[in-house]
Amino acid sequence: MNMDNKKEMRLMDAISNIPDDMITSAANKKSKKAWYKNYSLLGCVAACVCVAVVGGTLLAMNGQGGYPIKYIYMDADNMVNQENVAYIPKWDERTEEEQYTELDFLGDCYISRGTQVKSDLIGEKITTATSKGYDVYTDKTYTAQVEIYKISQVSERFAVAVRFADNDNYYVYGKNLYTPDSLSALIEDMNLRDNLTFSNKITCENWQDDGKSSDTVTFEGEISEAVWSILLSDADVPITLMDADKDIQYTLNRGKNMNIGISVNLFGYKNIVMTVDEYGYLTTNILSSGKYFHIGEEKAKKFISYVEDNLEGYIIKYVYNEEENEKPKPEN
Repeated sequence: MNMDNKKEMRLMDAISNIPDDMITSAANKKSKKAWYKNYSLLGCVAACVCVAVVGGTLLAMNGQGGYPIKYIYMDADNMVNQENVAYIPKWDERTEEEQYTELDFLGDCYISRGTQVKSDLIGEKITTATSKGYDVYTDKTYTAQVEIYKISQVSERFAVAVRFADNDNYYVYGKNLYTPDSLSALIEDMNLRDNLTFSNKITCENWQDDGKSSDTVTFEGEISEAVWSILLSDADVPITLMDADKDIQYTLNRGKNMNIGISVNLFGYKNIVMTVDEYGYLTTNILSSGKYFHIGEEKAKKFISYVEDNLEGYIIKYVYNEEENEKPKPEN
């Protein structure tokens, strides 16, 4: 692994596949929380993009900037148990693509995405190769011979389909350290015009010079057309390789930014983020590490203005079930 990739992996290795209902509360809670409240830490980088309501809600007027406040009452009994999250299935409890997670192909390591590919998307057979998997309980490594196929309209530089012997299913294996040369290469290699979907929820954070932000505003509405026509038009811009030690502060607490909820279901990327900030950077954790592209301040500010002017916004406040005295009174 070269130094650029090492640095790049350190920037955003915390923001992949974060569950929807754990992301939004980072800016809204006090310190010294119980364990189930500390899920807010997961959202400091990724930001809130998709909110799943656990308890009831109450809409009150008015929050910062005149946005209504949506209070969400959380029940600790319904939160995810940390012990269950940490459980690692035993070898015989896994399917083949979960057992053999690594694939040596084209001199690189490809990783199973745990996602099946429909047979009508399978192209020609490329070659055979060896996949391997590790059993943490027995400290043993296993290998299996597999067939590798091209995925229709997707570059093998990014991902391939794998079929195991005596199995008619095909599974996605993606290049572990795939780095596109440009934003347009990313779009083409992953065929994002067909595979990228949006949650139609966007969160806006406005960070001040002291590192503190105002309330996070959540916007809802159809956003795909604006993303493609404003942010991803004329996408021939090179990737920006950040220096992890020098530029890590760039990725946090910086100006106004819009966090767009996205998924690429074909490759197993769900509930992830595409972010644009007022300084003109487009960032995404669509892959195993963060990718940065400088699309320019004009495009970035145009998109931010579009969201604020055309989508309905509200502020989310979380209230936990034991905090009865903190529950707000409805306002008519």
